[in-house]
Amino acid sequence: MEFMETFPLNVAHQLERRAEFYLERKHYDESIQCYQKAVQKLKEAEQKSNDKLFIQSVRYQQERCIQLQKIVSMKKTRYLTERARQQNILAKLEQTSSERSQEANNLQDQIKRTMEEADSLILHLRRRTENEDDLISQDEEEAACGGEYMSKAEITKLEGSKWPKDDRTVIEELRTLSQQLRSLVSQLVNQLSECTKETEMLRERVRYLEGEIRMKTEDMEGRGFMPLIRKDNLRVNTDSNGGSSSFECSPCSELSPDVATEPALMVPSRELPVLAPLEMPSFDWTMFSRKPDSIDQSPSS
Repeated sequence: MEFMETFPLNVAHQLERRAEFYLERKHYDESIQCYQKAVQKLKEAEQKSNDKLFIQSVRYQQERCIQLQKIVSMKKTRYLTERARQQNILAKLEQTSSERSQEANNLQDQIKRTMEEADSLILHLRRRTENEDDLISQDEEEAACGGEYMSKAEITKLEGSKWPKDDRTVIEELRTLSQQLRSLVSQLVNQLSECTKETEMLRERVRYLEGEIRMKTEDMEGRGFMPLIRKDNLRVNTDSNGGSSSFECSPCSELSPDVATEPALMVPSRELPVLAPLEMPSFDWTMFSRKPDSIDQSPSS
């Protein structure tokens, strides 16, 4: 038994299965190393036999392992390219998200500032109305007292101050601020709509990826972690007596890098459904047994 386990051909087959195991988990460098070691073991097995069919089969297996190394290398390059592309997409999404958040913050600041200006103008109108009421009451008092002292408005004019805005100017500024506020709110609503669409797209993408992972997990559980079906195009030579001899592998030209060897693309070996137990039919064996009397009475040949 130890001889069979240490025989180079068996070791090479073990290395091939290990390479497939690494390939399923996207450990491409380890898979290539296993195929390289398998080629060395196949060369050792070739040197220990003089059978032509065996040597030819082993050489075909060597060519197959070399071809699989190239295929794994191509898959590694494609995987790294795809991962780099996904990272670039994620980086762009993060940058776009940060820019949008910054724009949203600036927009919120503009809205807040516009609302504060509108509130200040409204407060100015209110104070102006109150001051006018006070001036009217003071004028009435001055008229009653005979104009003995100067009004506060005249004192203010003597001291020097900015000419106050009239109602028409304040109303026009309020109208302008209202239009600006309406435009900013419209921009904010548009940004909110775009963010909602983007969020829905990302959720749909997450649901799709979760579904793929769930399908792969259920597929692995349904198979009971059985190895995948290997379609190596092996041919078995049979002699005239029906016995099988050493197998032959298909030539290297039949292999193609387009052959799906990834777990997601290969056809898994499905387990058979649970069937009802077979029951042995009941036969009347007396029908097949001949009675001694009938044998004696049978005509002699």
